Amino acid sequence: MENLTERQSKILSFIGNYIAMHGFAPSIREIAKHFRIVSLNAVRQHLLHLEEKGLLDIASHHSRGISLPGAQGLRIPVVGQIAAGSPILAEQNIDTYFSIDPTFLKTSEEVFSLKVKGDSMEPEILNGDYVLCKRQDHAGVGDTVVAVIENEATVKVLHKKEGRYVLHALNPKYSDILDEFIISGKVVGLIRNF
Repeated sequence: MENLTERQSKILSFIGNYIAMHGFAPSIREIAKHFRIVSLNAVRQHLLHLEEKGLLDIASHHSRGISLPGAQGLRIPVVGQIAAGSPILAEQNIDTYFSIDPTFLKTSEEVFSLKVKGDSMEPEILNGDYVLCKRQDHAGVGDTVVAVIENEATVKVLHKKEGRYVLHALNPKYSDILDEFIISGKVVGLIRNF
């Protein structure tokens, strides 16, 4: 590309491929590691040059705030915390964003994402995967939900046992959760973290 160094062209290509594979941009540290650049400042300078040329958009104060101009997609916030049964979508509680093709989701309602920790939903949902969740406070038996128990979010299947709702793990080594819980979303998609 005109007026780009070989390194800048490679960085731009890496960012485009990374977004296509993962659904979100690499962090500055990941770019530095990939290209074995010791200085994060050097990476920032390359990114600023690409932004000045109109080849990147950079959102300040976001670790993965790099996007390609003109890319069409839904911006899905990855929330860092859920409290009182509701995802807190205030800017300070959003870790990053996914940009995904709008045809991937069948809902136009508010969607958020959480990173899964643990193996309770294996083999369907793995540790490190991202679940896409429609924000809602109800679900049907058999739905995979995000539930909050004492301000901790968990992903489980909603079941009914002996007349009461329980949270069921797919991994048989985990017991059903009988505690009081609040549903804060229904899982409507999954992004596998390879």
